[in-house]
Amino acid sequence: MTDYFCIASNARSGSSYLATSLSLLPDVIADFEVKWKMQGKGNAVHVDLYRNDTTVIQELRKVKPERNVKGSRFILDPWFDYSLGDLDGICERFEPDVTVVVILRNLWEIMLSGICRGFFNILDNPEDQRLDPSTVVAASLKECTNLYGDRGASYHVQEVDDERVLQYLLSISKNTLISIELARRAKNAYVVRYENIGAELPSIAKAIGSSASEEAVIAATRRPVTKKLEPIPDAMIPNWEVLKPIAQYTYMNILDSFEKNVPVKNVWVADNKIAFSGFDLQCD
Repeated sequence: MTDYFCIASNARSGSSYLATSLSLLPDVIADFEVKWKMQGKGNAVHVDLYRNDTTVIQELRKVKPERNVKGSRFILDPWFDYSLGDLDGICERFEPDVTVVVILRNLWEIMLSGICRGFFNILDNPEDQRLDPSTVVAASLKECTNLYGDRGASYHVQEVDDERVLQYLLSISKNTLISIELARRAKNAYVVRYENIGAELPSIAKAIGSSASEEAVIAATRRPVTKKLEPIPDAMIPNWEVLKPIAQYTYMNILDSFEKNVPVKNVWVADNKIAFSGFDLQCD
C-alpha cells in the first residue's frame, strides 16, 4: 500500500528543502509542484489541479520511480489573489487520505525573500547526484543552478510602495490560512515551523509513513540538497519600520487562531479581508 503526502506552504517557506530532504530517504519520492489556477503555462515541474481537473492522489499515482511513500508540494503564490471560493475548491482536490505537512514561516521573512530575492532554488552542491535524475524536480534544480549559480543567493532593494507590500501581506496571510485549513480537513497532518524543519525531520518522516532508519534521516539533515541562503536585512523593503510590525502582528494572530482551532472562515471573513480581535487586514 502506498502512502501519500503533500507539503502545503507559501513560496519561500522551505518546501523545497523539506521535499528534497525527504526524497533522500530510501522509501520516499517527492516530485513536481501542485498549483491551483496557475498563471501562465508554468514549466514541467508544475501541475495545475484546477486546469487539469484532477486531484492530488490522482497526480501522485503517476510519480516514478515507485516508492512506498509518494509526495509533492502545494505552493501558494503571493501574486495570485485567492478567494474563499478557491479555498473550497482546493480543499475538494485534496483527498482526506493525503497526509498534509504544513510549513509555517514568519510572514515578514517570506516578504523579504519573495520581494527582494525572487522565486527559485539552487543546489547546495552543483555536482550533487543524490536526487533521482528521472524526477522533474531534480532537472529543475539542476537547470536553475546552472542558470543562476551564486547569483541566485543575491538580493536587492525593491522600489515598492506601502499599498503593494500590504497587498502582498494579505495574499500570503490568506495562503497560510489555506494551508491550515487543508491540515484541519486531512485525516493526518503535521504542522512545522520553518525554523524547526531540520530538527523535526525524523517526526515528519514518520508522519508521512516512512520507515527509514534514524541514520538515514540524520544523514538527510546533515547534507541538504538545496542551498540555505543568508538572511535579508529588513531595510531592503522601504518603510520597513512601519510594515514589519504589521506583518509580525498578523502572523502572531494567525498562529493564535490556529492553536485555538478557530475555523479559518472565522478569520478570513471576505475575499480581501482577514479579521482578528481589534485588527483587520483588508485591501481593495
